[in-house]
Amino acid sequence: MIRFSNNIIKTIAGRIILSAIVFLLVVFKTNAQNKPMSKADSAAYKASVKTIHIIRTKRLQSQQLPDSVVYQSFAGDVILKQGNTLFYADSAVLNPKTNIAEGFGHVFIDDKSNKTKINADYLRYNGNDRKAYLNGNVKLKDPTSTLTTPDLDYDMAAHTGIYTKGGTLVNGTSVLKSQGGVYYGQTHDATFTGKVHLKDPQYIIDTDTLLYNSDSKIATFTVPTVINIGNSRKVLTSDGYYDLVKKSAYFGKRPTLMDSASTLIADQVAMEDSTGYGEASGRVVYKDTVQHMALLSNHMWTNRNEGTFRAAENPVAILQQEKGADSLYIAADTLYSGRLSTLRQMGNDNQYSLDKYYMTERKVDTSGIIRPKIEVRESVVRMTLPQNGNKIVVDSMPAAVGAEKIVTRHLVEHRLSTDSLHAKDDSVLVVDYPRFVPNPANASGSVPLKKGSITDNVNKKKNAPVQKATAKNKDDNDKDRYLRGHYHVRIYSDSMQAVGDSLFYSLEDSTFRLFKNPVVWTNGNQLVGDTIFLFTENRKPKRMFVFENAVAVNRVDTVTEHNFFNQVRGRSINAMFSNGDIDSIRAKGSAESVYYILDALNKYIGVDKSSSDILDLYFENKKPVRIKKINNVTGQVTPIQKVSDFSEMEIRGFRLYDYRRPKTKYELFEPYKPEQFIITDPNTRKSTAGK
Repeated sequence: MIRFSNNIIKTIAGRIILSAIVFLLVVFKTNAQNKPMSKADSAAYKASVKTIHIIRTKRLQSQQLPDSVVYQSFAGDVILKQGNTLFYADSAVLNPKTNIAEGFGHVFIDDKSNKTKINADYLRYNGNDRKAYLNGNVKLKDPTSTLTTPDLDYDMAAHTGIYTKGGTLVNGTSVLKSQGGVYYGQTHDATFTGKVHLKDPQYIIDTDTLLYNSDSKIATFTVPTVINIGNSRKVLTSDGYYDLVKKSAYFGKRPTLMDSASTLIADQVAMEDSTGYGEASGRVVYKDTVQHMALLSNHMWTNRNEGTFRAAENPVAILQQEKGADSLYIAADTLYSGRLSTLRQMGNDNQYSLDKYYMTERKVDTSGIIRPKIEVRESVVRMTLPQNGNKIVVDSMPAAVGAEKIVTRHLVEHRLSTDSLHAKDDSVLVVDYPRFVPNPANASGSVPLKKGSITDNVNKKKNAPVQKATAKNKDDNDKDRYLRGHYHVRIYSDSMQAVGDSLFYSLEDSTFRLFKNPVVWTNGNQLVGDTIFLFTENRKPKRMFVFENAVAVNRVDTVTEHNFFNQVRGRSINAMFSNGDIDSIRAKGSAESVYYILDALNKYIGVDKSSSDILDLYFENKKPVRIKKINNVTGQVTPIQKVSDFSEMEIRGFRLYDYRRPKTKYELFEPYKPEQFIITDPNTRKSTAGK
């Protein structure tokens, strides 16, 4: 058994007692720390936090007034402190009872809690609610911006500043001026009122109320606002925002966007300047002042950098015509517009090229004047001139195959060598004119150009140095546009209506190209084919080419119930117009015709049904007056009394499409309705809607 001495036992016992005392002290201290602060202690703590302490001054003076209030005044390099905020001034006065201090001369506040610094000439500060009033050359600076104003109310606790006598906020390269404003230092948001003017190197915003965040540089609009972008663009809006960093914006409540060439109005508009993209929705109205075009739709996408737009949801384009004439209206499921030059650079204009569908213009009028006939051969252009006293009209007669152009002017006056003249018969004179090929070195049988010739002069102009922009160049740029329509195309004007599956309209040559089951109506005439090219002048029909399965129908009834029609069919049809009215029609390639003959009293005499290689139909006062058939003519004239079945007096492909014809321009503003099938009653020859 182990025995301990008394000294050892006393030592161990003392250590145990000491450890117990230390443990109890730790437990007591821990409980004391976790014990809630009493109301008295809490009030004392708050008072110590709100107390304005004197850090430094050169002179100190105390004065007791009759109301027992003791004022402390300080002079010379005064520094006061409350919490994390330091106050500097040349001189100051402090009322310890009310905890209100005033600073004079070179006042400076350094609020370290949110890194805000304020300069002023005068300060009145209430330490209890931590609110300050500053006056005279006030400048507030935080990490994002600088505000200058004559006077400012500033809440140190909420980090909020209010001014009412005008102020300027500088945020990077943006400068904002207004009569009044509220600035929230914690969120860097500000509300400006009264003649607000925000100027950025790229934008100028004028409004009466503006919400602005100096951190994100987003301006929000709630009242009528004018935004000037660059030198030529302007936005009028009363709702939305503008991100000056991302150069993007959203405008609501029907804004107006304008530039030097166009105006856009819609219920909502979103845009992105960095990419040039824009989107408008809701009752969109787009006006192109250069092209004299307006477009209405419910949805529109634009690309300012590429100069394109796409309109959907019942879009209608309106092309302005001459004064006194109704405009031309175009509707489709989708309308798209862009630059012709861009289309050519991409190599996508081949399907719209005139060269692919070229037909030599051969104008024949009703006075019997015959114009020269042009044929393009391998190495020459052959002209057939009428002889034996027949009238000859000499003018510019261009012809082309692909990109190879032929230029001929006044060939009768500028006689060629006798070797080029070939007497075909007594009635005509055949002239072979040298054909120009762009690259004579690679073309067999081509004739070199003579110096000083018309074509040579044209090439010299092409190779001439590029000149500065002129009024003509500007006009060419204005015409560097096209309009494309997809699906359910409808066109309406006073003198012409048309429908088709798709459309391509070029402002360069004022030509409408209609594809897939197109139909064109001019007054009482209907023309159909696989493809139709309609040339216009001042937005009126001037010339029309109908390619493949071409059929022209003209209503000639003196009695509406008869429904008699002149009809022409051919592989192609070339129709000429005068002042918007049809003047003549030429059908080529297995031409067929049905022509109702009238006497001087407009009474029916007979029906001429025949076929030929070429057929010409001439009009006067919008009515056909003469028909001419050329080569391989077959057929007969049947007296009107002997026609037992008028359904036999129809050419192949005859059909009326009046049910597709737009009756008024207002139809184009309505959603497209699927067309009904048409059944022709053989007894009455009237068209009725199928059921």
